Amino acid sequence: MATVDLGAIRFNWKGAYSGGTAYVVDDVVSSGGSSYVCIQAHGAGTQAVSVAAYWSVMAQVGNNGTNGTNGTNGTNGTDVGTTITTQGDILFRDGSGLQRLAKGTAAQALKINAGATAPEWGTNSFVNADINASAAIDQSKLAGLDATPTPDHTINGPQTNTLLAGYTTAIGDLVYLDPNGRWEEADADATGTSISLLGIAMEVQNDGVAVNVALSGSFIVDASWSFGVGVPLYVSNTLGAITATKPTGSGDVVRTVGYALTATTIFFAPSSDYVTLA
Repeated sequence: MATVDLGAIRFNWKGAYSGGTAYVVDDVVSSGGSSYVCIQAHGAGTQAVSVAAYWSVMAQVGNNGTNGTNGTNGTNGTDVGTTITTQGDILFRDGSGLQRLAKGTAAQALKINAGATAPEWGTNSFVNADINASAAIDQSKLAGLDATPTPDHTINGPQTNTLLAGYTTAIGDLVYLDPNGRWEEADADATGTSISLLGIAMEVQNDGVAVNVALSGSFIVDASWSFGVGVPLYVSNTLGAITATKPTGSGDVVRTVGYALTATTIFFAPSSDYVTLA
């Protein structure tokens, strides 16, 4: 069968024009935004797309469009450096914008103004308060406690006189605070009478009357005591008594209440720990 050469029946896209490529008729290239079709074959690097004898414009690049309208400029920001100008200044914002609060003076405190709208400096009333004689601090209560209280039945340390006696007390009684909030005589025979808050009665008072009681951390002197110096002291099996002899009976509670400083002076410091003997 005879062969019929129809030649090129469509354009041949060759991409971007290259001087190193030979082109034939109907080759199409791009250059500078336009496209060109080859109308006369030529060797590599011999005819640029600008040579009209070899190339014809297929699609011409268009002109640039008109620039759009510029947008509105934004609002200029505030230069903080022009608002706060001195070391120690404070920057804050009120209803109209950023404002400067100049630094305060020594001992002033930063506070909110009466209208609760902005900060301001004010006097620190605590630092600058005048202490008059009626409000003076009792320096004796700030000094170290005297460990040698005198005379007899003297307490140096914490005490209370607002709680009621649950019986008629005697000076020097070891007492515990019962579930009704009254002072009763302590006794090592049971936990219920020995493991709660302990104190030492320092005055004679009737049942139902507030009584002065020494609390933990007190130095107390009582001429009726006779302890060995430095020995630990315990809740006694005798009602309201303090003893240097550790309880030993079954069911007894062993709880230290302090230490003897002299034969008649003790440091009262009940332990929160205790042991119930089997």
